Amino acid sequence: MKQIQVEPPSPRVEQAYKDDAAEQIAALFTKNMADEKKRKESAQAAEESLALQKRLIEGRVFDMHIDRMAKNTLDIVFPEPTAPAKSFADWLRGALNRKSSYLREAYGSELGRQDYSHLTPSQKAAMATNAGNVGGHLMPRQYAQEVMAVVAELGFVRGRAQVVGMTENSMLYPLLDVTTAQTAGTSPFSGGLKLSWLTDGASFVETEPQFKQMELKAWELTGVATIGRPMLDDGPNLAAYLKTLLANAVAEYEESAFLTGNGVGKPQGILTAPATLAVTRTTGGAIQYADVAGMLSKLPPGSIEHACWACSPSALPQLLELKDAVTSERAVRLQAGVGEAPTKPRLTLAGLPLKVSQWLPALGTEGDLVLCDWRYYVVGDRDLRVASSDAPNFLKNQLGVRVVDRLDGQPWIDKPITLQDGSTQVSPFVVLD
Repeated sequence: MKQIQVEPPSPRVEQAYKDDAAEQIAALFTKNMADEKKRKESAQAAEESLALQKRLIEGRVFDMHIDRMAKNTLDIVFPEPTAPAKSFADWLRGALNRKSSYLREAYGSELGRQDYSHLTPSQKAAMATNAGNVGGHLMPRQYAQEVMAVVAELGFVRGRAQVVGMTENSMLYPLLDVTTAQTAGTSPFSGGLKLSWLTDGASFVETEPQFKQMELKAWELTGVATIGRPMLDDGPNLAAYLKTLLANAVAEYEESAFLTGNGVGKPQGILTAPATLAVTRTTGGAIQYADVAGMLSKLPPGSIEHACWACSPSALPQLLELKDAVTSERAVRLQAGVGEAPTKPRLTLAGLPLKVSQWLPALGTEGDLVLCDWRYYVVGDRDLRVASSDAPNFLKNQLGVRVVDRLDGQPWIDKPITLQDGSTQVSPFVVLD
């Protein structure tokens, strides 16, 4: 085998290699030293920044602590006034003091326009020159509902009638036709729907119930109560008193309309309704037991358990002395309340509730005693609005509170009911003539 000989590099080439390696090592060392210097500088900068942030945070926490201590001290020495509890009285005070923003935010009570057409020219002129709102602040709905709850308790008609909500100023209400005379043997209370007893294979006569429509209109019952500022500021029970006052007034005038209204701009009362039956009294100017029996006989069979008497205050003494001619027992009883008013006494006549109403005519006049099944009476409720304003009485330092009750009421039959015998007439509304 032939050997290959490699000649060693010349001293000159070897020296060149050494110099190149030394330069690379020196450059690498220089770079490492520069990187280390940058790393140390960056770490020092981060440490200084962290220390600065720590001092800033400590200073801020100390400032916040000082602020909190100062606020607590001020709250103790100068406590902030607490917001008044929401109430009917607080709303009235806000209206009197014209705090429109507060009423809007706290109660959602916006300004509404009021009708002052009943005022004299001088009063209208005074309103135009005074500061303040021409319209009134509308009472929140929750307080209106509270007033209506009291109205329902005070009035004996509303709680017994069919009450329907009205979403518009007028409303058509469907009713079963029970007043159209049917053929003999057909009950009028089914509206003309006739049923048959069938044998096997027999055919039946198809009939359909008949319906009518009643139009309810939202008539306005309105009034204004005037309250002086001293009473509003100093009266501790003003809110409860005012709600009771408004509810009493609404209940009384609703009852008046339901009993005696003529249906023109107001509800149709039962005294003048076409569906009402009149029973001629036995003795003029008096009420006899026979009159009570005659009125009961004119009720529809299904109404005897649900009817309610009402009399004039002047007729009450005679009714309290009324006796059954056969047993000599008193027809009117005063007993502890049962059912509708367990804690209150109640009057009954022939076992049915007896109410006394100032709106019925005096003893001896047609309508001094009435007997009604109020389930056959429809009350249409639109809404109850109460608004307050100091505009009409600004110079007198008084607040006007105006109530507007929009409603209607009508018997849901338009004439007496003829029974299946084709001749006997009855009605859920009976008056003594």
